[in-house]
Formats: sequence, C-alpha cells, structure tokens
Amino acid sequence: MINSTTLDKLQKFDCLALAVSGGKDSMFLLNYWVENRASLPDFFVVNVDHNLRGEESKADSKFVREFCKENGVECKCYDEDIKGYCDKGGYGLEQGARLRRREIFAEVVRETKANRVVTAHHKDDQCESVLMHVFRGSGINGLRGMPFDDGLILRPLLDTSGEEIEREMKSRGWEYRVDSSNLSVDYTRNKLRNEIIPMIKQVYPSLVDNVLRLASIAEDTQSFIDKFLVSAEWNGEELTLPDTLVKCDEAVATASIFDGLEQAGWRVDIEQKHVQAIMQLYNKKPPARVSLPSGLVAWRERNGVVIAKERKQKTEKYEVDYGIYAMGEWIITLSREYREGALRADMDTLRKGVLRNRQNGDKISKFGGGTKSLGDYLTDKKIPLRMRDGLAVIADDSDVLAVIGVDISSKAAVSENTKEICYLSASKNTGEK
Repeated sequence: MINSTTLDKLQKFDCLALAVSGGKDSMFLLNYWVENRASLPDFFVVNVDHNLRGEESKADSKFVREFCKENGVECKCYDEDIKGYCDKGGYGLEQGARLRRREIFAEVVRETKANRVVTAHHKDDQCESVLMHVFRGSGINGLRGMPFDDGLILRPLLDTSGEEIEREMKSRGWEYRVDSSNLSVDYTRNKLRNEIIPMIKQVYPSLVDNVLRLASIAEDTQSFIDKFLVSAEWNGEELTLPDTLVKCDEAVATASIFDGLEQAGWRVDIEQKHVQAIMQLYNKKPPARVSLPSGLVAWRERNGVVIAKERKQKTEKYEVDYGIYAMGEWIITLSREYREGALRADMDTLRKGVLRNRQNGDKISKFGGGTKSLGDYLTDKKIPLRMRDGLAVIADDSDVLAVIGVDISSKAAVSENTKEICYLSASKNTGEK
C-alpha cells in the first residue's frame, strides 16, 4: 500500500512516532506498521484526546492503548483541553486543534528519539487541503498541498486513496473507531468532504487526480520561485519584512512573506488577501497597520513591515514600593540594589505616583527643562508605536515620573538630597515561575 519510492525515503529515519487517533486511516497506518515492522523504522504511537466528544473520545484513546498493549507497541497519550486552549488563544476549534496537535508533535520530536511524527493523511485528504486553499484565496504556495516531509511531519500515504485504505481494512478485518464528528457538516473540512466534493465528482469524476496534478505543477513553480526569496528577520517575537521586498516580483514577494510567516509559526490561516494587505503597507507611512488572523498585526515601520502579536493594554495598577510586579508582557522590578541596565531614580519621588500602563494624556518633564507629551517623547526615543501600549510607567496623575526600561523624568532624578535610590528594570514575562 505504501509505494516503493516512499518506502525508500522512510529508510533514512531511525525512529518514527505514529499519530494514531483510532479512526480508520490512522488504524490502517498502525496495522500496516505492525505487520511490516521488520522492514520499517522503529516506531511508537502518539495519541491525542482532544476532549471534544466526551466519553466517545476517551473510548477512542482506550482503543488505541489496548491495541498497542496487545501488539507490544509503546504508546504516549496526551489528554488535552482543546476548548480551553482555543478560548485562551482566540482560535476556532478546527484551527486550535490543529495548532495544539502540531505543538505536541514538535514536543515529541524534541523530547524523544523520534525523527518525525507520521500521520495518515492520504490522497483524498490532499485533494481536500488544496481545494480549501483555493476556496480561501490561496496563492501558489497553498496549491502545493501537504508535503511528504515538512521537517516535523511525514505523510507516507499521500499516494494512497481513501478507497484503497477502506478496501484493505475490510479485507483484513482490521478494526477501527468511528469519529462521529467526521459525519457532521459543522466543520469546514467535513462539509467539503461530505457534501461539496461528492457533488463535484458527479460532474468531474477525476477530480482528485486532476487536483493533485495541479498541486504537482504548483510544487515545481514554487520551487523555482523559492530560489529568489528575500529573507525576513525573526527574533522570536517579531517578524521584520525588509523594504527590499517591494523591489521584487510580486510572486517572489508573496512567497517571501509566506516563508517568513512559516519561520515564525504563523502561516496557518494567512491567505493571499492578507499578503496583499501587508504589501499595501509599504505604500503608507508609519504607523499604518493592518490586522491579520490569530491576533497578529502588521505595522509599517521605518525599516520595513513588522508582524507581531497584538499587544493589548492591561489595566494593572500598583502602589509604588520595592518588589516585583507582573505588568502584562513585562515583569517590572523595583530594587534597592543595583541591577545591570536598570534606571536610577529617587524613591521618595516615585512614591508620589502609581505603577501602571501608559495612558492618553500622559506627559513627562525633560532633562534641560520643559515638558512633552509622552507620545512625542517616545517618538523621540524611537520606540515603535506597536510597543507603546505595553509600557509600564510610574506616574503622579498624568505626570510620568519614569517609563520603565526607557527613561525617567527630570523630577525623579537622583540628586544630593536623595535618601533612597530605586533601581527600575523590565524583563519579558515568560510565564515561568
């Protein structure tokens, strides 16, 4: 069932993790591997319970665990609160489940002996993926469909049809679980699979093969374009697309943006229309911006376009004293002891204010005299607009005494009359305790 060319490609891997849900396709993959284990790489099973179908999904996981036990296969199970994950991240259930699964797969490869995670995506799944990209306005990159190997996931069944898998399962008497959610048309892919594709096949019976031929052509075209990509800069939090992008051919610019988003892990749900909106920012002046899916925002900056997660202003407010404070994306430290890179300020002056996030109407007293709106002051300091809402300040009403991590007001400067020196610093809130 897996062709000889694919089998040859599998031989370069020492150990693989098979993603098995208990459904027909994944159980075919697992049965095939068990039956041919002598000629295939070592393997173990990864099972993810999304907890979206109550007892049914728990029974699916139990089925997989029992099969593995009977056949001497190691099984790693993940019990996930996908709904909570989606609510927290602002994702739809389909998108969130897909993102979380990929996070788990990355963890498996990072922390175990597995070189890749193997999924049971087959020829019909590939057709569905390409069509979904077409209907959502994808460019050439989306027409390529799912690759055999994307560096994390292997898909050895892409040349095998769902009909072949079903026929083999029946003839061999291999058991599997039926996921009731696959029968529902509430999810986009299910509606495409259960309603739209069958209707199209009535007119175009060769739909799957024709779509996969298109995907192959797109693969060759994209491979050529990839030779001319412009590199984006990813620093772990922000993706910077350089100004040189506008000098490129449109196809190269588009591919470069998608490549950068892939590098940042933000490729999911970005469509051609979003790429066009990003490119239009190059014709605007800072701080023009455009909202993107998954809580991303693209900003026009002096050196190009920067894409980052939107910073939502928090409303924390604290009385000023020595200590450590969580302020949204920042951890603020007010210390009696010197810290490298910390700002120095007069503590008695700071105690007149409160620790909070910046607000409209804030102003700051400059060294050398005079006051200035905090917005204009931050512009002088070259602090990008996209970063300003997250800044923590100590302020007496609208009179800013310190912008932590940036500067202090002349009013809070240390002088010969200072009794207590406070060292102020800010570090990224990683969520670690």
